[in-house]
Amino acid sequence: MTAADDDFDPDPGRPGYVFVRLADHLAARIADGRLRAGARLPSLRDMAVEYGVSTNTIVRALDVLRERGLVVTYPYKGSYVVEAPPPAGDDASNSSTR
Repeated sequence: MTAADDDFDPDPGRPGYVFVRLADHLAARIADGRLRAGARLPSLRDMAVEYGVSTNTIVRALDVLRERGLVVTYPYKGSYVVEAPPPAGDDASNSSTR
């Protein structure tokens, strides 16, 4: 992840909590495939520098992403994007061979 290809703006004048907007931004990157399942996210400090926010803001954004089931954090190892569940309606048990 690099700030050069990012469009996140931490401007406090914009409505909404910065950590929620950052979580939404990261969730969108996961959804569009820029952050793939299994990918390790940068360290808290690196993300804070990249996005121009405090490490506390990053921690809170990761809390939101964990609540949404999008990332998992392992102590002393980092945070990772979780494997995506299969799309709704894509149930292999319902397929038939006719």
